[in-house]
Amino acid sequence: MASDSESLFVDPPVRDVDRSIESTEAPLCDLDTSTDTRPANSNKLQFSRNPVIENRASAVNCAYRQRSHADDVESRARGPIGGAAKRAFDVVAALAGVAALLPLFIIVCIAVYVECPGAVLFRQRRIGFDGREFTCLKFRTMALDAERTLREYLANNEDARREWQTTHKLRNDPRITGFGRFLRRSSLDELPQLFNILMGHMSIVGPRPIVAAEVPLYREHFTDYANARPGLTGLWQVSGRNTIGYPQRVAYDVEYLRNWSFIRDMQIILATFTHVWEGNGAY
Repeated sequence: MASDSESLFVDPPVRDVDRSIESTEAPLCDLDTSTDTRPANSNKLQFSRNPVIENRASAVNCAYRQRSHADDVESRARGPIGGAAKRAFDVVAALAGVAALLPLFIIVCIAVYVECPGAVLFRQRRIGFDGREFTCLKFRTMALDAERTLREYLANNEDARREWQTTHKLRNDPRITGFGRFLRRSSLDELPQLFNILMGHMSIVGPRPIVAAEVPLYREHFTDYANARPGLTGLWQVSGRNTIGYPQRVAYDVEYLRNWSFIRDMQIILATFTHVWEGNGAY
C-alpha cells in the first residue's frame, strides 16, 4: 500500500522512472571521498567535457551531454522552474526564517564549537540550476578528521561500503558527533541553507541538492534536475527521505519538477514541519 505522502504527491506514471534507473546497470560511486570532482576553472558543469561525466559516460544520457549552445542559452533565458513568483516567495520566506531563528543559529554555533572546536559551518560543492556548482552550507555535524575516518571505516566494513556506494549515506556514520546526530535528526543542520536561498543558489522547495559524483545516477533525468534550483525541502524529504532507494529519489525529483505548482510547494512545506517533528527518515 502506498504511504500517505506517496498517495498525496506522486503521479503514478512517473513511478516508472525508478524502475528504468534500476534496470540500467551503472558504475558505483567512488569510495575515495578525497577525490576532487570539481571541474577546473569553472563553476558550471560542462556536459560535453566535464571529467566526472566523461569518466562515467556509459551511465549518462548522451543527448544531454551534447546539448547545443542554443539550448544552454534558452535554459538560462527561461530561468528556474517557478520563475519570479517562486523566487519572490523564497526571498521573503528565507528573510523571515533568518530573522526568527537568529537566536537558534547562535546557540547551535556555540554548541557545535564547544563539542568539537573548529569551523561551525560545513561547506560542500553542490550542483544547482543549469548544472552550475555552488557552495552549499550546513552546520558541521562531523569530526574534523571525518574523511580519514570514513575511508578507514569503509575499508574495513563491507556492508557499510555497499550502503555508501548505493545511497551516499550511512545509517551508522562514524564521522558524526553526538550533537551532530541531534542536528541531523532534527534537520537543524540544514538551516544555513537559508543563506543559500537568499544568494539565489537554492529554493525553499526543490530537488535535493546533489554532488557532482551523483550526476551519472540521474542518467537522462538530470535534464529535469538542472531545470530548477535545489530545495531546502522537497518531495523526497517528505516521502521517506533516507528510507527509500536512490532510484526513487530521482523519481520523486522528476515527478515534482514535471508537475510543479505553487500549491504543491505549500503542501510540501506543511508536510515538512510534520516530518521534521517526527524525525521521519532523518539520520
